[in-house]
Amino acid sequence: MLVLWMRSQQTVLSVALPGEAVTGDPDTAREVYRAMCAACHGSDGRGVTAVSLDNPVFLETASDAYIRHTIEHGRAGTPMPAFGTLVAPQQLDDLTTLIRGWAAPAAAELAAPSAPHGVVVNPDDPTPAFSPLREGRYVPAAEVAAALDHGARLILLDARPPSDWRALRIPGAVPAPFYDVATIRDRLPRDGTWIVCYCGCPHAASGKVMDALRDDGFENTAVLDEGVFAWQQLGYPTASGAGEGGR
Repeated sequence: MLVLWMRSQQTVLSVALPGEAVTGDPDTAREVYRAMCAACHGSDGRGVTAVSLDNPVFLETASDAYIRHTIEHGRAGTPMPAFGTLVAPQQLDDLTTLIRGWAAPAAAELAAPSAPHGVVVNPDDPTPAFSPLREGRYVPAAEVAAALDHGARLILLDARPPSDWRALRIPGAVPAPFYDVATIRDRLPRDGTWIVCYCGCPHAASGKVMDALRDDGFENTAVLDEGVFAWQQLGYPTASGAGEGGR
């Protein structure tokens, strides 16, 4: 059911893609990947300024043809460029096979992160007074970082899959995947504490979580305007690993 729902949320390509698997040499692709892909997607596919390619949800739902098509033609409306004129067809196959090879990470990487004891950062302190939200939705990273630096009471929800939360997150954030908002919703206090949702898009997944919370009566909610990768680039604190998601 989850896969069917996720497919219903995707933008449909205007071209028909073949269904068969792509065959290539992942070892040959590594040098090309390092030169052309690693700066954005990370040397091991875990994302830097772009999405994680080793994400098990992505690799479960994206076909080989879709991955190859995206490398060749890019993605309109995103920073992902087209590489079809820069690499040979066989190199497209090799890159696709390399990325597909990340579909079976160790069991520990697929395990859900341990449930945090609490969802509120700085629970004994006042909640911040943010400036009016841009378009009624977006709060700047600088204001969130300042609030955390001053010890403000805050809830940070990571709207990406738990594997992405594990790889890179804002300290104190808890996993709140956009496809399973109900799990975290029942643990959130209804006392006006500001809830900031973030993702890497930077607005799509986090926007879904925020909208679901607003529909359920949570008013002090916002989306981190720049997303978690820009947060990292700006030099604000980050965390990784399987530690607790809240404090």
